[in-house]
Amino acid sequence: MKYLHADPEIMGGVLVIRGTRIPIDTLLYRLKDGYTLEDLQTKWSYVGPETLRGAIQEALGVAIDVLNKNYAKGISQTQTSPR
Repeated sequence: MKYLHADPEIMGGVLVIRGTRIPIDTLLYRLKDGYTLEDLQTKWSYVGPETLRGAIQEALGVAIDVLNKNYAKGISQTQTSPR
C-alpha cells in the first residue's frame, strides 16, 4: 500500500498513515464525527492533503474487500449448510 503501513515497531503494528504515527482508525473516526479534510489538514499540517485522501481511499478499498469476502463467505456457508 502506498499510503497505509503497519509495522510491529510502529504503534505496535497498528495500521497508520505511512510516515506518521496517525492510526487510520483515528482518521476515519474523526471523519465520522464530522471533521472535514480541511480540519484534519490543520490538525496534522505535516500530512499533505493527497496523503490524507489516499489513506482514506486505501482504507475504503480494504474495508470493501473484507466486507465482500466476508459476505461471499457467509452466502456460500448458507448455501452449503443443511436446512
